[in-house]
Amino acid sequence: MNSQRDFSKFNYYTPNHTKQSNTNYIPINGHYVNGFIAGDGCLFLSTGNNHFATMHLSISQHINNRSLIESIAKYFESPSKVYLGRPRDLQINLGGVQL
Repeated sequence: MNSQRDFSKFNYYTPNHTKQSNTNYIPINGHYVNGFIAGDGCLFLSTGNNHFATMHLSISQHINNRSLIESIAKYFESPSKVYLGRPRDLQINLGGVQL
């Protein structure tokens, strides 16, 4: 969807709704995260040879959304799970729930 979008003019842009000091800030809660995952998340199962599966959640955002992605990671009590995916995006990967 954003493959033809020019992000060069947004190098230092952070959306206002992700800044806690801004009046347009949207606090992170379960409802926000649920809606966000429905639109921008990926839920998947990894299977191994021992017939067990592990559930994972992955969320990717443009690097300009660092404060938002860090807030979501904090909601899951996993701020260290935010890392660079491709050169211009950030990801959260949560997993390890064995089914």
